[in-house]
Amino acid sequence: MLAALLPLSTGPAWAQQVTVAGRVVRRAAGDTVAAASARVVLHRVSREVSGKLDSTLADHGGRFQFRFQRDTAQVYLLSTRWSGIEYFSEPLPGSRLEGTTSLTLLVADTSSARGAESGGRFLVLGSPGPSRDRRVVDLVVLRNSGSETVVGRGGDAPTWRAPLPRGVLGPRVGAVGSEISAEAVRFERDSIMVIAPIAPGEKQLLVEYTVPAATSRLELDPGTRDTVQVVAEEPGVQVEGLARAADQILDGRSFSRWTGRATASIVVSFPVAPKADRALLPLVATALALMALLAVWAATRVRRQQVVPPQTTDSLVTRIAQLDAEHAGRELSPAEAERYRRDRAVLKRALTDQIRRDGAPNGL
Repeated sequence: MLAALLPLSTGPAWAQQVTVAGRVVRRAAGDTVAAASARVVLHRVSREVSGKLDSTLADHGGRFQFRFQRDTAQVYLLSTRWSGIEYFSEPLPGSRLEGTTSLTLLVADTSSARGAESGGRFLVLGSPGPSRDRRVVDLVVLRNSGSETVVGRGGDAPTWRAPLPRGVLGPRVGAVGSEISAEAVRFERDSIMVIAPIAPGEKQLLVEYTVPAATSRLELDPGTRDTVQVVAEEPGVQVEGLARAADQILDGRSFSRWTGRATASIVVSFPVAPKADRALLPLVATALALMALLAVWAATRVRRQQVVPPQTTDSLVTRIAQLDAEHAGRELSPAEAERYRRDRAVLKRALTDQIRRDGAPNGL
């Protein structure tokens, strides 16, 4: 399924006997215990073939082992299912496998007694385009600080929700940078909701939406007690409810910045539109906005656990393999099939571009 994604080099693939071994452990009251008899599946992904390669049951101590002929042109991935939830390992490029590779698959029991919480929130406000609309990139951290995977009460109950700014248009999940798939997110009135299990730890949800041209004042309930940051490229933007911080310079472009723990609503005031009949500043591209967002976040975030970088070769391969595994063997409706094809095509382009930027190391 990952045909055009992985090996861009033309060198020959070659096989070598390798071992991938480890344990499946379950979170339990701040510790981990063996997940006995969990079924572990070994997947392979390449230009020519993708799918299940082998499977085994973990022993009473949660231990498992696979021994196979590795192929440098393939990427390998482990998964296990626990309490109805699928958990995945990080991708294992065949070109980097040597001898024995050890890893741990972490699973959790499920609970619907509470929802996940909102951690930090980071907004990038784009400059107005020709229509005077402004594009916003909104990144929220979802935090499950418990030891159980949060599931909804019933089929449609959300496992997490947060407010959107009132009056924005066209909210959608960002194609790159979000660790939550678009299929798991629902927008209702002025709220974002996740309708999917949320494992312990933190996940990034990146949402994009449009502020209409007629809007001069944008109000947001941050929905979190954690740090909130607002970054704006457009001169003259004012933000109430957060402290002004040092400007951020990226690619020679200056971004104003505000940060703090909001105790009330955050209010963004936009400057009056100029009347000059000249070309207006273009919208900030999603990639640039995301880069600004993550640069600010990386510079100020003191502690962050279990974070997968949003734009690396390995993380993109993992997301594609997870997407494939989630849809494998399912009968999809036309709408679901179209979303699957669209999401996969976007990730495919992102991975291809990332591999080229990385210089296709180790044959990938």
